[in-house]
Amino acid sequence: MDSEAHDFHNEIIEAIQTGEVVCLFFPRIGKTLVLDLRHTIEIPPGVMIDDMVTRPRERLERLEALRPTLPPPDELRIAPWIGSVASLEDAGIASAMLERCAETGDVGAVERCRKALHALSKLEREHLRAIVRGEMSRTIWERERGAAN
Repeated sequence: MDSEAHDFHNEIIEAIQTGEVVCLFFPRIGKTLVLDLRHTIEIPPGVMIDDMVTRPRERLERLEALRPTLPPPDELRIAPWIGSVASLEDAGIASAMLERCAETGDVGAVERCRKALHALSKLEREHLRAIVRGEMSRTIWERERGAAN
């Protein structure tokens, strides 16, 4: 791994370790993993998969819709992940997410995080299968059948 990628991974890990709401978006599959570590006695930490949005303001609005009983967060930490979902583990990011969920004291948060990572992996596999099958593309030009070269 080159130094620049290593630095980027470390920045994401730091955001996970210190942020109250961290959004890691996956442009390849159009999804975002939202770690909302804010919680109360009645409201557990949130680990959710949501569609990608185009602006941070939209992410904030979506978060307010997903967690309406909580006030808006003081900050959002948003980062893209262009690698595969599996590569989160190699980069130490999946472990950082699981550790941070464990630090909340909510035993279910770790399991929700594991399930979300598994669901993202499944979505990614389905997306790649659709690409290979041609379901994610359309023909924009085709040579006439039977035409002479």
